[in-house]
Amino acid sequence: MGGSYKALRRMLYNLIVLAMLIAVAVESCPTPPVVLHSTLIAACSTEPARSAIGCSMYRFCGNETLQPAIFPQLCTTLKIAGSLCNDDANISSSLALCAQLRVQYTDDVQFRSCLPPYPISSTSAIKALHLHACEEMEGYPGDPMAGCDTCTNVFCPNPLASLSAGCIDMPMGQCDGLDALCTLGASVLCKKNLKDAPMRPPSPPPDQAPASAMVPPAVTSAYCMADSSLPQCTSYEYPLANITSDLSSLCASMAYMPGCTIWAACQAGGNVTGDFCRPMTLLSTICIDMPSMSGCKSYVALCKNTSAVQQCRSFPAIPGLPTTSQAKLAVVSGLCTANRTAMTPVLLNLTTSMCAACNQLSCRDYLTPLSSICSVSPGLNGCGTYYSWCQASAAWEVAAGSSISTYCKNQQPPPLPSSPRSPPAIAKVPSPPIKLPLQPPPKSSPPIALPPAKSSPPAASPPAKSSPPAASPPAKSSPPTASPPAKLSPPTASPPTKMSPPTATPPTKVSPPAMLPPAKKPPPALPLAKPPPQRLLRRLHHHH
Repeated sequence: MGGSYKALRRMLYNLIVLAMLIAVAVESCPTPPVVLHSTLIAACSTEPARSAIGCSMYRFCGNETLQPAIFPQLCTTLKIAGSLCNDDANISSSLALCAQLRVQYTDDVQFRSCLPPYPISSTSAIKALHLHACEEMEGYPGDPMAGCDTCTNVFCPNPLASLSAGCIDMPMGQCDGLDALCTLGASVLCKKNLKDAPMRPPSPPPDQAPASAMVPPAVTSAYCMADSSLPQCTSYEYPLANITSDLSSLCASMAYMPGCTIWAACQAGGNVTGDFCRPMTLLSTICIDMPSMSGCKSYVALCKNTSAVQQCRSFPAIPGLPTTSQAKLAVVSGLCTANRTAMTPVLLNLTTSMCAACNQLSCRDYLTPLSSICSVSPGLNGCGTYYSWCQASAAWEVAAGSSISTYCKNQQPPPLPSSPRSPPAIAKVPSPPIKLPLQPPPKSSPPIALPPAKSSPPAASPPAKSSPPAASPPAKSSPPTASPPAKLSPPTASPPTKMSPPTATPPTKVSPPAMLPPAKKPPPALPLAKPPPQRLLRRLHHHH
């Protein structure tokens, strides 16, 4: 107990001493001089001061179109002057303003403590950081990092603006000082460019057959790293130990990259499994996102567009996964700038907590807020990036039985099994053309079985011998007798041998009308058809 008390007492004493030193330092600062805008305009009109950090900030402060604007305390004329006069020696010594300001202070230490510069104070230092990042991008076939075209070793008119553009586009460790300046109230210099970058083209599905695990000889490794297009490099494989080392290096420096977030989820043993967790796939994903990082040098050399290495094609990047820039745009400039007045309490609390931990200045993980917020409210600006990713990755979940459900919660795999079943269902539809609806024609079959037509031959057989003499007289009278019963004219014509041809034609003409009337009417017509043959028989007997 006594030891802890002494430690607390010692700490309190140190705090008191520190407070006294700060008070003395503040009291020792003379009254700050007045720096006119006209003085700064004159100082920033010529080199080398025109390219200095202070003059760049002076121009940013005067730009009324910046959103958000630079914090006013960073834009006072005294603050700008303090930046210029604490900059590189070639800049401060070229300004008469700095010589006039230093007169009031005892030494450089007091001057620097009373007129502190910005967190980034050396123009030559930020220029060197930016140029080094641009050099790492040389030789890569992708688009160059933003700001590399506006600042070179020969001509760099605004190093601060070029550094800002590069850090917004592709932060690679050169942005620590700028991030500190943004935290003080210049967040616009770290803000994501509002111009959306095109989505990464979809990756081909992973190979089902795993690549062989043979360890190539060192000579082959050296040759393939130097020229991966050699035919003998087809079977070469980048060793697993090297892949793991590269992943550790990359994610230690930039853990917020989406590929590193997926790697952490794979290690956590959650619902990110299978092909999404293959080491070479993760390295491919990260290095396509940030190819200029030092941890990607081996991958970039090995997996160029002209590479013959099969391993590069067998382990493509995770399909649809947004790059760091795209994820930052979707979260910071999309979800976190949404109008919160119309949000439900649940969505409001979720968005507030997520965006507090992931903003323009810092974010440990872009995928978690992207997934969490868009799962609740898919219509928010920025969720298009999320759903494009999940839809593209669903192909891997179906094909290889992998899972990324930790993030793509509401995505369902496409219903592949349903398509093979649909053809049989379609095949059954034509089979029922039970053209049995053609059964109605059998209803007309009863009239086809004409009994009267068969009864006429027996009536014609008895008078067959007497027909020759009687054929001529009754031939003329038969038409009038046949006209009343049009159906029975055929039997009368059958006795004469010459009249048999006409009898064949009438039945064909009479049969259609027989089809038209209902089946009930023919029966009563049959008894009426019998008398005419009797009359004809009487006439024949009369002639006899």
